[in-house]
Amino acid sequence: MTQQTITPQGAGFSLDRLIAALPEVVDVALKEAVPEQYTPEKAARIATDMVPRLHALAAVHYPWCESGACIAHEDEGQMWVEHLGALHHAVLTDGLSDPVGLVAQIGFDPEATDFPTVHVWESRGNCSNLDGPALEAAIGRLEELVGTLRQLHGHLTAFQLGGAA
Repeated sequence: MTQQTITPQGAGFSLDRLIAALPEVVDVALKEAVPEQYTPEKAARIATDMVPRLHALAAVHYPWCESGACIAHEDEGQMWVEHLGALHHAVLTDGLSDPVGLVAQIGFDPEATDFPTVHVWESRGNCSNLDGPALEAAIGRLEELVGTLRQLHGHLTAFQLGGAA
């Protein structure tokens, strides 16, 4: 699987050095920018909260990753990035009743699976995580549904034109 990096690659760039400098930089910046809100504890907390975000920005990403959507996680000192693609929406509505919305998004959480999956869910919250074979089967079922919808549309059109239903 091809990955791409968006890590700043300038001469001498080091994420570890940046993270090491962060507490002092945040401390000075907070003192100068909002001295009335400054406390050493608040500066330290902000610096600590920035570390996972920096890891997410510096992580190796996939071509399908949506800019800013990937999430950095930290658990017991271990850091990893959950990769997320763009959200793709399809809303079915008659304008009167509650719409049925379908959403699809590719994602990869290396702590949960060994490969990316496509998450498909409907607007009320039901979700399926589909791997390659399951996604292929879902596409086949959706193609069948589209074919059926075209037939039903033909019946509606014939009825509206006064023909046989």
